[in-house]
Amino acid sequence: RSEVWAVRFSQDRSVLATTSRDEPDSVKLWSTHTWDLVQALRGHVGTVLDCAFSSDGLQLVTCGFDRTLRVWRRRGSNAGSSSSSSRSS
Repeated sequence: RSEVWAVRFSQDRSVLATTSRDEPDSVKLWSTHTWDLVQALRGHVGTVLDCAFSSDGLQLVTCGFDRTLRVWRRRGSNAGSSSSSSRSS
């Protein structure tokens, strides 16, 4: 098991996001109704340091030791399900 670096609830408290060193599944989304794992998000290399939900709860931003920010869109949102990243210099 790996240490957890960040824990954040969505605005409506229905989803809990955790970040850790568990490569490649270092971002996990949990249902707060059942406490089951809903989805593991892959994309970062190494430890994911922090995360934050958008105010509408439809996007999650993560940042990691790999010097990337990733924006994840919640499944079922109008924008669809995708991720993007930007690398800092």
